[in-house]
Amino acid sequence: MEALFDQVASSRAPIVLAAAPAPAAEEAPADGEATGDKPMFERLGGIVRLLHDSLRELGYDKALTEASTQIVDAQDRLEYVASLTEQAANKVLNTLDEGMPEQDRLSKEAKEMDSRWGELFAGRLSINEFKKLASDSR
Repeated sequence: MEALFDQVASSRAPIVLAAAPAPAAEEAPADGEATGDKPMFERLGGIVRLLHDSLRELGYDKALTEASTQIVDAQDRLEYVASLTEQAANKVLNTLDEGMPEQDRLSKEAKEMDSRWGELFAGRLSINEFKKLASDSR
């Protein structure tokens, strides 16, 4: 594979060098900087073209296209997972909101029962109140 790359690079190198004469950049007039930059852009364009052609010959252009397709597919899947997570979170929060009144009622009953047990141990409950407490505690 490395030999193939070296072969491609050596066959393309004369084209890149011929397209970019370096002395022209030194002779460019000071007031026309755009014309002085032209050889640099030509050299850069040649290098980019060489890179593009080399990637195409090695088959990386197809791999990059496939990778970009997979990235889009992965993004769609992540959006789907995020949507399901949001739905599950909303369901949990709604269920909690529905259960709060029942939890408050049970908490109030537990506090009342605790105070009644305290009165029992203090000896202030009648037999009927004790039977009711025992029945409520079941």
